[in-house]
Amino acid sequence: MQMIRGFHWYEYPVSWFFYAVSGTLDHVIIFALGCLVLVSLSFWWRTSYKRLVSRWGVFNIILFLAGAAVSGFWDCLVYGRLYVTADYVSDFSPFIPVTQSVIDAHFDDYSGHLIGVSLRQLQLVWSLFAVVTWTFAAIVYLRGPVVWSHVTHLTMRWSEPPPAVRPHFR
Repeated sequence: MQMIRGFHWYEYPVSWFFYAVSGTLDHVIIFALGCLVLVSLSFWWRTSYKRLVSRWGVFNIILFLAGAAVSGFWDCLVYGRLYVTADYVSDFSPFIPVTQSVIDAHFDDYSGHLIGVSLRQLQLVWSLFAVVTWTFAAIVYLRGPVVWSHVTHLTMRWSEPPPAVRPHFR
């Protein structure tokens, strides 16, 4: 039986890649299901479906990036300290908590196990990480246009030539 270790902080960028590989399908499925819901909402709210889908897409991209960032923290802080699995790619998802079947999955005569916590406690830690992910994505989505408009306003002002100075005649 080989010992499975947790991630170190220098491996944080690798966990982003693992999340991108394993989480892309989750986000695509959630985006597609959301688009189906938006069809009915566009009739009910009398809003353009194209506008709703574009906003839903922007939120999903932000959620994907937030999920990748939080997944790195999950890998470095939780995996290998509270539990291990036999074949680890990325266990964090803001949609689905870690379950006993994920921990018990066998790979090369090895299965994972909990380390000093119960499954309920591990799922409580997962819920904290998920709430942080969703909250961060919502804040960036809601406040992003305000911050971005200030940035683009400043860059537009810097790219324009200064106004000509008119002499004042009396």
